[in-house]
Amino acid sequence: MNRLFTFLLVVPVIFLSGCAKSLSNGELNFAESDSNTLSKVNYSNEIVSMLSSLPLNNEVCLEVATVVNNSVNYGLDEDFLFRELWSPKTKVSSVRNSLLKQQIESYLNANIETKSGTGSIENILKNSDISIYWPYCDDWDGKTLPTITCPPKDETQEWNYGYKLNENNGSVELEVVIVNEEYAMENPVWIIKDTDYDYTDLPSFINGEFSSNGVIYIPEQSDSNNSIQTKASGDVMYGWIMSSMTVSKQYDKIFWSGGSEFRIAASFPTETGYAGSTNTFNTTFTRKQIRNSTTKNFNTDMTSDNVLNYDWKEGQYSNGFAIWEVNGKKATTDYTLGCTATVGSDSAKVECSAIVKITPKDELVTNREYTRSYMFSSTGRAPQKYDDGNVVCTYMITDYTD
Repeated sequence: MNRLFTFLLVVPVIFLSGCAKSLSNGELNFAESDSNTLSKVNYSNEIVSMLSSLPLNNEVCLEVATVVNNSVNYGLDEDFLFRELWSPKTKVSSVRNSLLKQQIESYLNANIETKSGTGSIENILKNSDISIYWPYCDDWDGKTLPTITCPPKDETQEWNYGYKLNENNGSVELEVVIVNEEYAMENPVWIIKDTDYDYTDLPSFINGEFSSNGVIYIPEQSDSNNSIQTKASGDVMYGWIMSSMTVSKQYDKIFWSGGSEFRIAASFPTETGYAGSTNTFNTTFTRKQIRNSTTKNFNTDMTSDNVLNYDWKEGQYSNGFAIWEVNGKKATTDYTLGCTATVGSDSAKVECSAIVKITPKDELVTNREYTRSYMFSSTGRAPQKYDDGNVVCTYMITDYTD
């Protein structure tokens, strides 16, 4: 397709004075960024310009949308990682003979300056965590071509310019528009940015793995499943399991940061009564899910990964419970999560603790303890709820045999 450049500034939601002029590439307010250990480069403007010059069509967009939706289903955000186009073993995408890859390689071969050095576009695409972030992807009409942009230099700025691709009689006109969250809710938008996670730390989702490097990712599930695993014989065990979660606050306030990822952990005393252990898992809410206060129902089979405590034994006086909103890539900081045991015939209380790995930037949502006497009471055995007005979690104690 031919690319005709129409620099018409459109302000869909907010009005900016002094902007009624023609804009060239160099005047677009695109950001510079670091990506892992690669050299600092002005990748954003170059990749946005590259994508805007490709012969994108509905088939290519469908390819990207399929991967983005798979990413959400695996418990990640609405991301399409460029590196998976060249990786011999992918973790999220199962796309073969990618049309987008063919178009990018044609561009790189025709623009030899993009293929040299560690800071080249080619190296950035193949070896970094740069992605297409497509917010509200599941609202795409299957026809409209995307507006392509990236985060602005000012991290607090909630808008940026973008290239809107308009089909017109076999050609595509590029229109410069202002992109913000309201615009992305009504139009398909591809935001070129670094992911909020390290690709090397992800499990191989397409091979059925959901745990890697101590992090368990909880996949999407549209309907609740309350079947408890029960075997024909065995001792009765008392599982504490999280059954649902709802988030109504955008913890990542700036649109460019994407949705919100949460780490949930429970601490409990081990049998000795003097040490603690923990179960930890992650789940992600897209910005649309948060806007709509969508409830995620988790599988309550005791073989699932959203179990807080597989067997709340009688000597475990209290269990700890904490939630963080994850803001960093590497979980390198130790967080002490308390719990209490009763020991001996006099039921002396002994404080215990377990270590949860978080990142220094993670935001603590809640840290509390629940006692066994409450959770096993007639009131406690009913499904319980944590609700701070922003996050609502339900969990329950259930009997099962193993």
